[in-house]
Amino acid sequence: MTDAALTDRLRQLQRRVLSLAAPLSDAELRRQYHPDLSPLGWHVGHTIFTEDLWLHPQTLDAAEHALYQPQNSVKAGRGRRLPARAALLDETRERQRANIRLLQSPPETLAGHRLMRDGYLLKFLVQHHAQHIETMRMVLTQRQLALGAAHHRDGGGLERGAAVRRDCARIEAGAYQIGGRDNWSFDNELPRHRRRMKTFSIRRAAVTNAEYLGFIESGGYRNDAHWDADGLRWRRAAACAAPDGWLRGRGGWFEANCDGVRPLAPGAPVRGLSHYEARAFSRYAGARLPCEYEWETACAQNCLDDHGQAWEWCANAFHPYAGFRAFPYDEYSAAWFDGAHYTLRGASAFSEADCRRPSFRNFHTPGKRHIFAGLRLAFD
Repeated sequence: MTDAALTDRLRQLQRRVLSLAAPLSDAELRRQYHPDLSPLGWHVGHTIFTEDLWLHPQTLDAAEHALYQPQNSVKAGRGRRLPARAALLDETRERQRANIRLLQSPPETLAGHRLMRDGYLLKFLVQHHAQHIETMRMVLTQRQLALGAAHHRDGGGLERGAAVRRDCARIEAGAYQIGGRDNWSFDNELPRHRRRMKTFSIRRAAVTNAEYLGFIESGGYRNDAHWDADGLRWRRAAACAAPDGWLRGRGGWFEANCDGVRPLAPGAPVRGLSHYEARAFSRYAGARLPCEYEWETACAQNCLDDHGQAWEWCANAFHPYAGFRAFPYDEYSAAWFDGAHYTLRGASAFSEADCRRPSFRNFHTPGKRHIFAGLRLAFD
């Protein structure tokens, strides 16, 4: 993409940030709907703060650094520190426009910046905003759950589970290319390298809502044999019995997401699972989770029919590739190579196109369920 096209895309995403926030009241913009998610209004302020931080950091004051730098403020306290709704939205809109004008006619000091080479900074900001837009959709999903809007539904929901299918693609042993190709890639996708793997099989389709309902109906949340020791501890503490976002109505099962509440589609990939639940389902199915190299190889060979509807948990912890170099700043990836975060691949139905590529690596701790995540099965 040209710099002009990237600037246009950034402008589209700026507008999307505001459009997601505009229907909410001041109280709703400040409310923390989930312990792991910042208030929606904070994401509005953080996106414009990040633009300014890279384009003209001298304009930012200490109060903005204290609020919008994630390491400087706890999520639970961010809502009450936000500006009033009208001021937040109006000021964000004006600063967005000013930054677009700046990028359309950059001064020499900005045009010559090393991060502007090959459009890297524009690509970084586009992807940063895209990721926050998906997180804002997570906030809006939790808002729907807080409303409890599905419990009155009388019919049309998913009523019966299904057996697990085994339509697999076989990938022969060999050395396969792994990693990003260009400067769209984040540092954790690099360097591109060859990875030798054993023969494996992987499901062409992600695990579906109907298949997961079959797990529930079989007593999957009560059968300790499906759960490892960490999973058992998590299950007992979390006290959950269905994916995050699932609601039981009089007419079956429904799903809440940022667009409202709808009947669960039987053949759609399941979303709302922790890594522990994904592992338990894989044992129930006589399978395992794929490692992320297997997932990327199968995706590159067009063996995954429906990826991109739910993030897919992988078996391995998030880690640096050999030769990893932090860029454009140390904390983007390196802080999360702690053995406590697991990799997810693909994308969700609520991901923007800018982050949809086989090499993209998402990562979360294993108990997270609000992140639009499901799974795909692999077999040795």
